[in-house]
Amino acid sequence: MSPQNTTPNWHSYIDTGNSADIVKSTTVAQAIGNKIDAINGQATELALDTSSTLDGMTVEEVLARLRTLHDTLASLNDSAPLSGTAGLVSEDHPGIGLHTRGSDNAVLYGDATNGWRPLALTSDLQSESQRAQQAEGNLVSGTKGLDAYSRQIVSIKSQYADSNNQKPIGIGYLDTSGFYQTVITKDGADQRYASREDLQQEIQRAQQAESQSVSGSYTIQRFSASISDGGWVGLPWSFADDDVTFIVQPFVSKTYINIVSIDYDAPTPRNRNGFTAKVFSSNGSIVGWSPFSLIYDVIAIGKTS
Repeated sequence: MSPQNTTPNWHSYIDTGNSADIVKSTTVAQAIGNKIDAINGQATELALDTSSTLDGMTVEEVLARLRTLHDTLASLNDSAPLSGTAGLVSEDHPGIGLHTRGSDNAVLYGDATNGWRPLALTSDLQSESQRAQQAEGNLVSGTKGLDAYSRQIVSIKSQYADSNNQKPIGIGYLDTSGFYQTVITKDGADQRYASREDLQQEIQRAQQAESQSVSGSYTIQRFSASISDGGWVGLPWSFADDDVTFIVQPFVSKTYINIVSIDYDAPTPRNRNGFTAKVFSSNGSIVGWSPFSLIYDVIAIGKTS
């Protein structure tokens, strides 16, 4: 909008014939004295009432903002301002500015949709990288010592013998093939499994019991069977009743001993036709469920009549 000069609302007496339209010379002089030509005129030493308001602000406040704007523009040293819309596409939001937060010197970027957010500096990235490296250094590796005969461990957990988690037995782990194994502590093994000495004592007890006179006829079946943990071991033929004693020769390799026992918690209990096996392996320090099917020598003693 271009500036506009003020014009008194006077009428010509010659045109109207109304004596009220005659303007006194003193009134004309006063109007000329107050007039500033807004287009070509000049004025010096004007006195402004700084307490008067303009759009809700005093003249003094308006002038202070103009001085601040002048100083800010001067500090830019005529450099080109940053664009908030360069490269903008339909799903983007235009930026409204950048500034440094006084409390921590973080650089903040703002837009009208998301507000003000801190930007990551190179120093921030370096600090986070150092923190992550220190944290990763305290983690347990699942690939250390990995070779052609091993797989990466992807998770580990504490294993308990009861659902109330009151009877710990060891650590369970899972590898990339989905194979689950439990590393059983000595205390856990002592609570759940028979030792070699216990097996030998059981064999002696069974032999002594078998040597005693009993009613009915007993016989022995001896055979080889492929046995795996949780698998059913069937007899070549059935005994007369379910009171059957099973003895399985341990399978011993160079580094491990594999021991078969009866799973008394299996849905199908030990009977005249066979039993459900529990197989665990030990190298003297680590005990766990055996994942392999191996050939074992089995002896079964039961009634024939």
